[in-house]
Amino acid sequence: WNSPMKEDGWVHAHNSLRGEIKDIFHCLQSVSNKFPDDIPSWTTESIKTMWSLHKEHIIISHHDNEDKILTPFMKKRIKLPEKLESDHSIIITLIDAVTTAANNVNELGSFHRITSAFDSYAAALLPHLLEEERISLPLLRAYFSPHEVKPQIMKIMKNNTGIDTGSFVHYMTEEKIRNGFMKQESIPFFVWHLVFKTKHNFFLKNMKIQFDALQSG
Repeated sequence: WNSPMKEDGWVHAHNSLRGEIKDIFHCLQSVSNKFPDDIPSWTTESIKTMWSLHKEHIIISHHDNEDKILTPFMKKRIKLPEKLESDHSIIITLIDAVTTAANNVNELGSFHRITSAFDSYAAALLPHLLEEERISLPLLRAYFSPHEVKPQIMKIMKNNTGIDTGSFVHYMTEEKIRNGFMKQESIPFFVWHLVFKTKHNFFLKNMKIQFDALQSG
């Protein structure tokens, strides 16, 4: 492995989830501060859209890619701690709680429920991401070569959607992905135009626009 673990695509994928969580937290905090008595209807729709996109990201990009692709591959040589898999079920339950709260955010007194549910979700997810980086990633690099892992990464990339790839680019930044990550991973330059740029634009037009609106009021 020629790159440090902190520059691994797995870590950068986690960083995009961390970035979204931070922005969602600021959005909810901003709405709570600016509209303490009556939440405008546009904010409820924006919150629903924002959460729906994040939910798609965490379930498809994180859970599905790990549970259906990466974990079965790693289990061929590694006995992973059961907690890393069981945590996913706990996180899914907390995601469902946020979804229920988001769908009912326009009800009187409901805003506290979504902030509380979101805080519980973030409190479970963030340590889980770190645990994967401290346990799963070093094991993957110890027992498999980059050549062996690459086909699994290609499966993950094929499974990815506009929101997760766009978020990956956004929180890494265009400059770093083009001049650092793509060279590190030997990704041809044209992939920026065919994949990364297109999906980053999707993120900007669908997710970041919600962040900007909710944070600016």
